[in-house]
Amino acid sequence: MLTLKVLDKNKEVLTSAQGQSVSLNYNAVYNDGDSIRVGSNTDTFIAVKFDETLEESIIYCPGKSFEFVIPGKSVLDGCYAPDAFSGDRHIICAREVSDEEAYSYRKISLNSHDIHGKSRSFPHASANFVTRENPCFYARNAIDGVIHNESHGPFPYHSWAGGAREDLEFLLDFGGKVLVDKIVFYLRADFPHDTYWKNIDVEFSDGSIEKAEFQETVGLKVNGKCADSETLKKLFSANGAKAAIACVVAIAELLGLVVFDFATTPRGDALDLTGYSLVFEDEFEGDSLNLDDWRYVASGPDRGGFNSPEQVSVKDGNLFLTGEYKEDGNYGAGWYGADIALNEWYKQGYFEIRCICNPGGGFWSAFWIQARHPY
Repeated sequence: MLTLKVLDKNKEVLTSAQGQSVSLNYNAVYNDGDSIRVGSNTDTFIAVKFDETLEESIIYCPGKSFEFVIPGKSVLDGCYAPDAFSGDRHIICAREVSDEEAYSYRKISLNSHDIHGKSRSFPHASANFVTRENPCFYARNAIDGVIHNESHGPFPYHSWAGGAREDLEFLLDFGGKVLVDKIVFYLRADFPHDTYWKNIDVEFSDGSIEKAEFQETVGLKVNGKCADSETLKKLFSANGAKAAIACVVAIAELLGLVVFDFATTPRGDALDLTGYSLVFEDEFEGDSLNLDDWRYVASGPDRGGFNSPEQVSVKDGNLFLTGEYKEDGNYGAGWYGADIALNEWYKQGYFEIRCICNPGGGFWSAFWIQARHPY
């Protein structure tokens, strides 16, 4: 259930609505300090469209809510459509997002509601430098879905710009791990006013780097790359003197999958465990899998991919079974995962696990009971 509210600068509620899919009509002029807040009972993905001029975006809200302060005049003039948040009739929309949609293959970089300098929702864009701190050059402009690059300045030609510097860095944070399949860059192309980046380094949070050579607009495929909560640690990193000209990026579009999830409390009636006694538990308090209790079920080719003990790790009281694409894996290029089982066999009983499984298409996360062979 979502709660959608319009608040004034004192956080007084001006209007509100609830539902799984909410469309709120607000018939008044926005004043300075007014904001729109959407809240949920859990950390979740929410599809938001707070103004008719903005593209609907699927955002991750780790704090169970997201508050969008109506931009001031200078920001509106710089990077929003001329009629954005204007007048006295507004349609504000938010809806719950199913697992199938949240974890589907999609443009995971899009966030037209990103806020400059505020990581209140994800994806979130930031940079180490913005030309003159002018809103038409904010980092958030690179992920708002507007890709007009024939000129420069206010909407629709707003972009991220850092000027002629050799140390430019642009960070795109998803709030968790994602799998990046393809990256497309649009450079501002107001020639001859603009020059352009000759090349850039795309640095992932695992330290790996992909290089892109540019002309005017170029697509860079990055197959099977994962990045964690720092995600794309330095998405754009100027490559030495070759980038020391007017370095301007209009938009970064990433296609791929979200592969992080968050724990939720089980629903339903509590089980009556009267008469049961605990015979085994593992809180994974060490720094490696306890092979006195567990075994690796398989290692090598398995159903189009590979199982490998290297994909099993223990850290901070958690067991991690990591699925990822490897170009230089022990068994060759392909998808790697892991499969483990208890050494002890039990004929009957109650089994319980607290885990996070990726619900997106193509994943096979599972917890099950299996009999000895032959069955």
